[in-house]
Amino acid sequence: MARNSPSARALLDSYEAFLSLLENEELRKHLDNLKIEQARGDSVFQEVRQMGHSFQDALTRILFDESKEVRDLVRKYGIF
Repeated sequence: MARNSPSARALLDSYEAFLSLLENEELRKHLDNLKIEQARGDSVFQEVRQMGHSFQDALTRILFDESKEVRDLVRKYGIF
């Protein structure tokens, strides 16, 4: 993985955004009180969902796309 990897930056940015959301008591309460049938139309839930997708996409690129060496290590040690 390159030292200034855009994927690493995307991974850390999405994680930081998620931690910032968790720090916000009002947003945590909003999500805690959200009913599952309301989630699809809820902007806060959709924002958190997008954070999760961004995190997963960046992690996948880091582990499987950016470096043959990392990909080989993940294949050997990370997948059981």
